[in-house]
Amino acid sequence: MGIKTMVNGDEIFLDRSAELFREILLYLRTAKVFCRDLQKLQSLQEEAEYFPLPEMIQAIEAKKLELQKSDQLPEIYLKSLQEMTKQPSKVADKKRKFKLIEETEGSSKIFSIVDTIYVASGKCTRHPYDPFCACSVVPHFVLARPKSC
Repeated sequence: MGIKTMVNGDEIFLDRSAELFREILLYLRTAKVFCRDLQKLQSLQEEAEYFPLPEMIQAIEAKKLELQKSDQLPEIYLKSLQEMTKQPSKVADKKRKFKLIEETEGSSKIFSIVDTIYVASGKCTRHPYDPFCACSVVPHFVLARPKSC
């Protein structure tokens, strides 16, 4: 498909991708590349080469490197202790299990988290004579480890 540029009075028609051209205009306004999709960035780089925009090409290449590096980082999740140990309410969740891996000098042990118990440590200095003080309660995982074959 050929590229057509038609001039009609004060209007210019560019036979290019409207979506990518929008990204080019956004870059020209802000001097930033906001796209986070690697395939779209490749297409955008080709458009920036078509409309010779060397600064935009450099910005796109930097964005691509940034995204490739961020793909190598692990995904971080936050789960509360209560969420991990509560009884599942749905049938689909009944198969949900959490595992804990202990790694030491070339070996690893895998445990299933069965439950959580709260143990009083007896180290409360604010209420030393209260046997039911909950200030020093420490959560502990109850773990199960399959026997080795």
